[in-house]
Amino acid sequence: MSRLGALATIRRHRHRAPYATIVLSGGYEEAGESGRHEVQAGDVLIHPPFSAHCDRILRCSAEVLDIPLPMDGQDWPRRGRVADPDRLVRLAERDESLAAQMLLAVLVPDESRCDDLPDRLARDLDMARPPAIAAWADRNGIARETLTRQFRQLYDVAPAHFRVELRARRAWRTIVQERRSTLADIASACGYADQPQLTREVRALTGSPPGTWRKYATSRSHSFKTG
Repeated sequence: MSRLGALATIRRHRHRAPYATIVLSGGYEEAGESGRHEVQAGDVLIHPPFSAHCDRILRCSAEVLDIPLPMDGQDWPRRGRVADPDRLVRLAERDESLAAQMLLAVLVPDESRCDDLPDRLARDLDMARPPAIAAWADRNGIARETLTRQFRQLYDVAPAHFRVELRARRAWRTIVQERRSTLADIASACGYADQPQLTREVRALTGSPPGTWRKYATSRSHSFKTG
């Protein structure tokens, strides 16, 4: 278990391995690739592989439990609730793998999240064909510079870089899901100029080139899918 100090800020950071965070007490705000969430005791946030986020603790400190999840690519909900967090704490003390299985079995999905203008932009940037940021700002009656500043204040990253990382993660998912597709086809489908650009961005995000992930997916299972 970890305790997050009141009014503390945790800068944006990335986790390679997937895990779930159960809020045991207090509350905080987290902004990441699935949007911005205000959570309290009983809430659960799921962090897929290579996801990044920042956290802002509210007036009271928060106590959380992180449980590792299997790197098997299940399509878990990003947020949910559990009725008995203490039961999961006790089980995790004995066996984290069993605790993860129980958590995923009892998790009640919750799709609520913040809905300010930067949050709407974050959702739209996660589309298969994300909009140009300047055009999006114009449609929503806000200067691009103002929108970028507000987005950075909440997400601790510029929207342009946020979009780059979302695209790289989408490409990574496609690489391990659709092994019959060529890397050139995936690059085109994900909006890259060419395959070398795909390779650079996937390597920058994950630390390994697409070919390595193809081999990983094949070795794991013929039905490997990512969340």
